[in-house]
Amino acid sequence: MIPATIPAIAARQLKLAGVWLLAGLSLGIFMSTQLDFTLRSVHAHINLLGWATLALTVTCFPLFGPF
Repeated sequence: MIPATIPAIAARQLKLAGVWLLAGLSLGIFMSTQLDFTLRSVHAHINLLGWATLALTVTCFPLFGPF
């Protein structure tokens, strides 16, 4: 559960990061079962820009505050 001390926007970003993580994992599993890796750059960008960036901003928000 998300602590109540996290602002509402950070909680939404954390949930959205989880959605991007599931999307990236699903695409990776789909590509590996089909043995067709033509979408590997899409998979990498979903994981890096979607999940990692949102998760990083949510974890840095309590340390540095809003910019």
